[in-house]
Amino acid sequence: MTLSKKRVRLVVALIVTALAGLLFVQTILIRTAWDAKEQAFRRSVFAALDLAVKKLEAGEAMAESIKTMGMPHMPWQAGVNVVTTSRVDSTIDDRSARLVRSVCDSSIIVPVRIQGDSLFYTVASPQHVMISMFDPDSGLSRTVVDTFREPGRYGFKIERGNSRASGYMFRYESDTSVFLFRAGVTPQTNAVVSIVDPDQQKRALVQRVLTQMLTVELKPVEQRIDSVELDSAVGQALKAQGINLGYAYGVYPVRADNLSLAAPGALAPQLMNSEYRTRLFPQDLLSRPSDLVLYFPGRQAYLWKQMGPMLAAVGLFMLVIVFCFAYAIRVISRQRQFTTRMTDFINNMTHEFKTPIATVALASEAISRADVVAEPERLSRFNRMIQDETTRMRTQVDKILQMAVLEEGDYDLNLTEVDVHAIIAKAVENTALHVHARGGSITTDLKAERPVILGDRVHLTNIVHNLLDNANKYSPAQPTITVSTRNVADGIEVSIKDKGVGIAASDQKAIFDKYYRVSNGNVHDVKGFGLGLSYVKLMVTAHGGRIDLESAPGEGTDIRIVLPFDGPKESGK
Repeated sequence: MTLSKKRVRLVVALIVTALAGLLFVQTILIRTAWDAKEQAFRRSVFAALDLAVKKLEAGEAMAESIKTMGMPHMPWQAGVNVVTTSRVDSTIDDRSARLVRSVCDSSIIVPVRIQGDSLFYTVASPQHVMISMFDPDSGLSRTVVDTFREPGRYGFKIERGNSRASGYMFRYESDTSVFLFRAGVTPQTNAVVSIVDPDQQKRALVQRVLTQMLTVELKPVEQRIDSVELDSAVGQALKAQGINLGYAYGVYPVRADNLSLAAPGALAPQLMNSEYRTRLFPQDLLSRPSDLVLYFPGRQAYLWKQMGPMLAAVGLFMLVIVFCFAYAIRVISRQRQFTTRMTDFINNMTHEFKTPIATVALASEAISRADVVAEPERLSRFNRMIQDETTRMRTQVDKILQMAVLEEGDYDLNLTEVDVHAIIAKAVENTALHVHARGGSITTDLKAERPVILGDRVHLTNIVHNLLDNANKYSPAQPTITVSTRNVADGIEVSIKDKGVGIAASDQKAIFDKYYRVSNGNVHDVKGFGLGLSYVKLMVTAHGGRIDLESAPGEGTDIRIVLPFDGPKESGK
């Protein structure tokens, strides 16, 4: 089937359209995947913001609650050392009971007795006991007993260390009672300051905590937030959401013109315009609302990195598809060119065989006539015509068959020492008859000092003959051909130059292809099958050489071949 230009263009147009459509759809899919990544990132950031705000709010509430309960939230330092609790045989004496009644106006007997630097307490039933001590001078506080106790009497020694002996505050809490008392310098100065019923204490504690929290809400937001704690809370929240990305954070009071806190400060403009924000202390009733704002300088790169494997796979597959499409278009184009050349070859071959066949037919018809048979000279002349035309057709067929064999690589080079100058001289002598008959000239300029190479004499002779034959056929009425040689670094260079019609630049790329012939409107005005230059390049390459071409329309052609001295690296195929 012959591929017409219209059909080839239609196929190419369909392939290009399909490829463009595929690229468009793939672009949409990539954009959709990018939007999905952005949405997932956005959800994770807002979840992290909510988590960080809750942590800050809970931390503030905890800190204020601890302050309200009189339990300073600070690290312990040296100053008060407590020995390990041990059981002792002591009871609350009558003096301690009277002291409780006199101070608190209560009949409750406190199961605690302070004697010197020791504290003794009695547990009436199995329960949890916690005793804390607080030094008002240093502000240090510590829980010294926090365990479950069986019924019995216990005690521990208080070592004052370097603290001033102005008295300690103790908090005693069990499952049945809670109270505070002060330990003075002497036993006489010990005093119970309060005894609280657990339910009453809880209600009072809640009231105090709420009052303190409302008071805190009136403070400016920058006084309520520590930048280190804020950074830590945000970082931990982002990591909990799987976001390992550098960020900037800030606090932006609502309806304000600037940030009250920004880290780093250089990114304050970006923070003010960032979409990643949430309300700080959302449970506040009295405070001025402020937002916690985040900005991610490397967000784009982070998202592209997450999509990297998918994009790499898509890019690879698209490259494969584009390559296949381009290769298919190239194959179609080359196939069409080859089909055109094959058609031209068949036409030329038919034309070349048509004349000798017609000649043979006429001669055969003539020798069958009685008048020709009666004249031996005419009969002999017609017989020679039949033989000549038969030989000519056999030669053409041999060329075609030989080229097919050579292309398959099924040949062996008979390598011997060959004098290139001798081959050129003989070929020039044979071609000169045809050139001179057309009123032209052929000259030689053999300057190679080393003309002997290792090669196949038959194929080298055919190479020179083919080049000289082309120079003669594609020259005007009076051909001018020059054959020259010179030695180069790796061998001998042979140049065959004519002043013929020349070859256009668009045809030079395919001039050595099989069946290719330069179109000049009538391919039959010069005889040939388009096999000559293809055979020349094949044999030059087989000898390990190279071939170059310089030509311009109307200025002639110069074909140069370089043949190595030592022949091909591998003899034979």
